Amino acid sequence: MIETLKKIRIRYHLMWWFSALFALALTIAGGVIYSLVRETVEQNITHELATSTAAIRAMVQTAADLSVRNHLRAISGKNLQILQGLERQVQAGQLAEAEAKARGEKILLSQTVGETGYIYALTGKGMLAVHPNVQLKTRDMSANWLSQIQQEKKEGYLEYNWKNPGEKQERAKAMYMVYFKPWDWIISVSSYTDEFNSLLNIDDFKSGVESFIFGTNGYTYILSGNGEIILHPWLVGTVNAPQNSQGQPHFSQMLQMKNGHLTYLWQNPDEKDAREMMVTFSHIPELDWIVASTAYLEEIYEPLQRLRTLIFATILGTLLLILPLSLYLGASITRPMTLLARKMRAATAGEYDVRAEEDAIGEAGVLATHFNNYMNRLKTSAKELEGQFKERLHAEQQLKLFAKVFENALEGISITNADGNIVAVNQSFTNITGYQASDVLNKNPRILKSKRHNSQFYKEMWQSILENGSWSGEIWNRRASGEAYPEILNISSICDTNKEVTHYVAVFHDITEMKLKEEQITHQAYHDALTGLPNRFLAKDRLTMALTNAKRKRTQVAIFYMDLDNFKHVNDSLGHPVGDILLQQVSQRLLTLVREEDTVARLGGDEFQIIGANISSEEEVLNLADRLLQRFSIPFKIETHELSVTLSIGAAIYPRDGEDAETLIKNADVALYQTKLQGKNNYSLFTH
Repeated sequence: MIETLKKIRIRYHLMWWFSALFALALTIAGGVIYSLVRETVEQNITHELATSTAAIRAMVQTAADLSVRNHLRAISGKNLQILQGLERQVQAGQLAEAEAKARGEKILLSQTVGETGYIYALTGKGMLAVHPNVQLKTRDMSANWLSQIQQEKKEGYLEYNWKNPGEKQERAKAMYMVYFKPWDWIISVSSYTDEFNSLLNIDDFKSGVESFIFGTNGYTYILSGNGEIILHPWLVGTVNAPQNSQGQPHFSQMLQMKNGHLTYLWQNPDEKDAREMMVTFSHIPELDWIVASTAYLEEIYEPLQRLRTLIFATILGTLLLILPLSLYLGASITRPMTLLARKMRAATAGEYDVRAEEDAIGEAGVLATHFNNYMNRLKTSAKELEGQFKERLHAEQQLKLFAKVFENALEGISITNADGNIVAVNQSFTNITGYQASDVLNKNPRILKSKRHNSQFYKEMWQSILENGSWSGEIWNRRASGEAYPEILNISSICDTNKEVTHYVAVFHDITEMKLKEEQITHQAYHDALTGLPNRFLAKDRLTMALTNAKRKRTQVAIFYMDLDNFKHVNDSLGHPVGDILLQQVSQRLLTLVREEDTVARLGGDEFQIIGANISSEEEVLNLADRLLQRFSIPFKIETHELSVTLSIGAAIYPRDGEDAETLIKNADVALYQTKLQGKNNYSLFTH
């Protein structure tokens, strides 16, 4: 395919590119115009839907407010008439005033308003005369803000937010007050406004809601917060009803979001196919209603379809005009190039004496002149290249050999330029460091630094390289995994014929295994093979260090000599493998009883030693001895065996019982012997 395209003449390429660029420019312009118009249309319809939704919401809220106000006023008026009737009986001598007030109170308390509303009476001085909560009756409410408003107005309608005891949030509440002067009662009928949904008459605002039409078939509808369809052109019941299953997905979203807008597919009962709709909806918290306005997108975007057709027709017509013009321009430009191409084809065949006509117009003539000059130089260079070819072939073979040696060397090799950036590494470099070549090329070798050497170390290294041309020694570097490792490294500088440094070559060998073997030998020489604790030699060394530190700080050092009571019976009865496990568990238990700065050592057999550094008093020594005896009263569990093993302890304290390691060790051993004489499972402090 690519080869076929290459064979097509330039005039056709130019025709294609001219046409494509022109079409692209028109397409982009048309797309921008279409996008701007579409965005404007979408903004207009969204604004129209939002405005209509807000207007419908205001209409419904107004109807709700009037219904609530009228209902509360009607209840207030009726109760005022009842109290006036009771007062007439008092004036006629048929009832005592106290009995009349009692009857009036009973009548007021027997009524409920909405679901949780009630009626109460407040005197002109702010005292509660009637209230459903008996405990509040006769309470002075004159300092309460709501009571102060009631005392001031005495009659009329009032809206406010109220939170009863035990409720988390305030709710909107409405009240209508009438004043019964003979008894100085302000009769207040109050209820939460969201409990008056049943008072609303849909017919009061149905015609107004249905008058909002969007496009040809758009409409408005109202849902309640629990999914009841309050008003819809044809849906009834609830959104979860089987006959309303089509709208359940977007109805559920609306009930969850409360406010916003959605797009969805909708199929009307009298239509075969579903169409995409847009809905904008708003929540009325007081009624827990959602007012929604909808429109079909195809009706909204109908002008856009006509605009898109016009844009496509314009682009197509323009292309029909530009194609022949592009072909003509391409032919006039490429005709001299075609003639030059024939000459070049002859030159390619090996005719070094071929020359082009230099009288062509414009760049074609300039190109012909350059072509002739090129052919003159080419003829001269051809002879020179023939001689150089043999030399380069030999050099290439040498380079391949050196590359083979470089890549297969067992040592890691890296080459950096004069600036210190890596330009090449071999496979052994990757095997040792874990870095692939792509990870380190053009980077400084400092990425391998382990931070185990200070700046002086590297300063001396580079001083040796600059002065002597090389450096060799042991160094710690870091692998790609973050692990530090030791290596033997040799760095040499490479200079050109002017003795200027052009590269540095680093050759290194990983000596991790050698170091590990050295550490293992050292560890085995100073640690117990069974428990891993310091042995007798390391313990004595640490005791000497602790004494030196104690002399400087003027503190004390305690040394405990211990062995296990009757350990021989364990080996004899259960065998040495069980005895070995017991010794390991003993060592772990001892480690849990000492501080990090203390030393626990195994001297051999069942003998152990604890070196307590920085002791401030004899009481610390006694406390540790008590903890040891107490902890070893707990049996050890090994396989199915439960072994009770106790300790015999002897202790000596520096400087009281000796000022050197040998004396303290001897005196602690004497104290241990004294403990065994006393019956074991105890401790003794050395005394002279």
